[in-house]
Amino acid sequence: MNQKETTDVELRYIGRSSLIPQAILDVLPRLPANVREFIQEQCLFVSVGEESPYVLAEIGSEMRQRNKKADVARKPIYDVNEDGKPSWMTETVIRQTFWVITLYDGILPEYVEYIIACECAHAWVKQNGLGDDPESLAMLWGFDDPTVDRKGH
Repeated sequence: MNQKETTDVELRYIGRSSLIPQAILDVLPRLPANVREFIQEQCLFVSVGEESPYVLAEIGSEMRQRNKKADVARKPIYDVNEDGKPSWMTETVIRQTFWVITLYDGILPEYVEYIIACECAHAWVKQNGLGDDPESLAMLWGFDDPTVDRKGH
């Protein structure tokens, strides 16, 4: 895994592209702070062969944590302590969704930032159950669609 850090941006990226990791590092600081935090904590970017489509995959994970405090418990369980004596404990289930944003290696330089921003917007919208259009959201964040002629020609 290729992980790069700048002053406040951490990159989670798997792939061989030299263009995509730098573009992600350029895009992340331009996202709203709460979106950037979500992307850095719950997303992984992957680039694959040139013929692959853009894909957003949701991966659910469940971590179980045992705790003796009943106020954080969701499910009582019976366990044996270190002395071999039975004890009642509680189990807290923590659910987290992790998003894999798949891009393709052959992405054109003039499209890369907009596409990354759109895929971040897709993850953000789906994670939060928003009805927003991801492409419009990316444009609201300052990423212009390179396919749209803004000069009116």
